[in-house]
Amino acid sequence: MRRKTLLFVAICFGLILPRFTFAAETSGSRELLARYVIELQSAPDDQALRERIIRLERTLTPSPAVPEAAKRSLAKATMFHQEASDIGGRAPLAMSAYAFAISSYKDALLIAPWWPEAYYGLGASLQGAGRYGDAVAALNLYIVTGPDAAGASAAADRLCAIAVAVQRDRALSKQ
Repeated sequence: MRRKTLLFVAICFGLILPRFTFAAETSGSRELLARYVIELQSAPDDQALRERIIRLERTLTPSPAVPEAAKRSLAKATMFHQEASDIGGRAPLAMSAYAFAISSYKDALLIAPWWPEAYYGLGASLQGAGRYGDAVAALNLYIVTGPDAAGASAAADRLCAIAVAVQRDRALSKQ
């Protein structure tokens, strides 16, 4: 009887222990994520650090909540992007709206650097502003976030459009 009890306790302990270990790892991972975010705020152009943050966030269950300040920045960025799109072209007013959108997306991504929607929006605004290299970098970070199939397809379409625009601009500059 004692042997069966010990076996039962060992099995139960074996089933419970991994949960405690996972919780400790998650807690440590969340602390690491917080440290990385603080580090990123001192070096906002560190793409490698952004990738580490995104990859770390993808291991966390549940995902960290997006802070309200980041949501407000994203809402403002979306509004400016839409305004720039409505104006269209490279008119000074559109470029100014894109600049405000880009700045607001970057603000959101300093607070929540794992947020896919903000990277996609940043890429779209950078593309609209004609900053193709930066747009490609933002969209690549969006892809690292692991979007669903529709999101990945939209990013791939946008990257193709950027490649076409770069070729067009090169051809026009040679004339």
